[in-house]
Amino acid sequence: MRRFSGIFFVSAILTSLCSCGGGSGVGPLSITFTSSPVSVPGGTNFVFSVTTQNDTLNRGVNFTLALDEPSNGDTTTPCTTACGALSGQTNTITANGPDIFTSTTTVNYAAPLLPPTPNSLILTATANANASVTITDTFAIGAPQVVVHITNKITNIAPGAPPVTLDAQVLFDTANAGVTWTLAAQGAACSPACGTLSSAQPFSVIYTPPATLPVAPNNTPTITATSVTTTTVSDFDDIRIQASTQPISVSITNPFAQINSGGVGVTINAVVNNDVAGQGVTWSLNPSAQTGALSAEQPLSVLYTPPNTAPQPPNNMPTITASSVADPTKSDSFTFTIAPADSFQGAYAFVIRGHDESGNKMAAAGSLVADGNGKIPAGELDVNASNENGLESMVAVAGNYETQEADDGSQNIRIALEDVSPRNRSTGIKFNAAFPLSFSAAGSGASAESHSILFATTGKITGQSGTWTLTGEIARQDITSVMIANLGGSVFSLSLKPATVFDPVESGGFVFSIDRESSGLPPSTVGIGKGSLGAIDANGRSSLTLTFANAAVGHYAAYAVSSARLFLVALDTADAGHATTSGEAVIQSSER
Repeated sequence: MRRFSGIFFVSAILTSLCSCGGGSGVGPLSITFTSSPVSVPGGTNFVFSVTTQNDTLNRGVNFTLALDEPSNGDTTTPCTTACGALSGQTNTITANGPDIFTSTTTVNYAAPLLPPTPNSLILTATANANASVTITDTFAIGAPQVVVHITNKITNIAPGAPPVTLDAQVLFDTANAGVTWTLAAQGAACSPACGTLSSAQPFSVIYTPPATLPVAPNNTPTITATSVTTTTVSDFDDIRIQASTQPISVSITNPFAQINSGGVGVTINAVVNNDVAGQGVTWSLNPSAQTGALSAEQPLSVLYTPPNTAPQPPNNMPTITASSVADPTKSDSFTFTIAPADSFQGAYAFVIRGHDESGNKMAAAGSLVADGNGKIPAGELDVNASNENGLESMVAVAGNYETQEADDGSQNIRIALEDVSPRNRSTGIKFNAAFPLSFSAAGSGASAESHSILFATTGKITGQSGTWTLTGEIARQDITSVMIANLGGSVFSLSLKPATVFDPVESGGFVFSIDRESSGLPPSTVGIGKGSLGAIDANGRSSLTLTFANAAVGHYAAYAVSSARLFLVALDTADAGHATTSGEAVIQSSER
């Protein structure tokens, strides 16, 4: 439907009541729509155009948009954003007298995606020279047209930069056919000089910029995504290929001040800002003699492994440097100290006894691995308590430790272990391990002053772990030579706290001397038994079963300190026949 003011006829010409500013040869002021659609597809743009005749000042028109619905005594309702928007009005003079005055006025209309209510809009053009001269056009908002959007346009990119995946979104495409992709510069194909497109998909494509900066116009290509369903609908990404204007900078993100010799390797990471080609860094260690090694080098990381022994100054303070590949003048570095190896390092076995204020008893044995840098990455633990905690066997543990030097020069280690895979409840233990000093002569004929200060390989355990008051022993493990076959025919004495060691009286297999009082066995039981030892795992743990002369059986977790010494903890539930005990078995003789 169309609504006109004044005289109604097909050309929609309005005649002014007076010919303002006209001479004797100038006709009346009139306005004519030269583009007037019945409907505008939702989400699209349409350019409305009117021609003004006999406007001697050529001032053109003013456009207004309203809903075709009466309100407040008017024939229309003022529009909101639901109607769409007008913008970009222009006025072009096509004839300027003496008797003919003509101008063309255009305005861009952006239609909403969804139609307003009611779906009838009125566009009014009013002559600026005479407000009484108007013309209107009534139109509707049609079904949305296919719309294409490149959602992550590049805009600027550097030569040699990593490939970029562009994504397209196609709206109101009932066929969901996606888009086709093209790359051109000023309308002409330009690949590979302006870059390349690859792995084209209906909704994505990979753009790779050229390795070097191209000359114009190839330095400003355009990527076009065109709807497959409606080939007249496209979106464009106008790209500028240019060298980065920001300087490269390098940062090492995890430097350290000190590392112990003989410790585990550390991965060092770097970040390079404005490295458009992603070339990363090269790594160097200076001085390189006796200072460790760099390995597993990557553009942004490297593995540093310290030497087994600390070098003498100045090599004990090396520098690691990361230098940009794209700009070798840009780098970052740090200097660190290689300290002597932590004496608490390697594999240790321990045995513990404890009690709480309620009289409950506990016993434990286990092993741990210290990395020389305060971490315990692996370990194993067996705990037997007479309270509700009961028995926890073969618990994988990890933790950390702190080293302190006592006033007498001995070394105190605070150890904390936690279950790495808690089941019904988490199992953990904390204790102090004290290692006294020992002295080692420098060699044959050395003077009394020529010796090295060392720490003993065995120590005493004390401390408080929750409600438990603990005591026990800890010793460095040497399990490389421990094999079950090597222990056959050995005679051990078994000491369970409080310990009373009996001499063994028979040999062959595993023969143990049992302390009658501390074993929990009836007093009539003789203190002789035979044992069988299960397979030894990587932590030095095995299962020991003792069969006594009275046919009573005891089960223990055995942690090998060496082929001559085992730390034990009872695995039987504490009762009248079995005490919650721990201790050690020490070889007395070996007969083969």
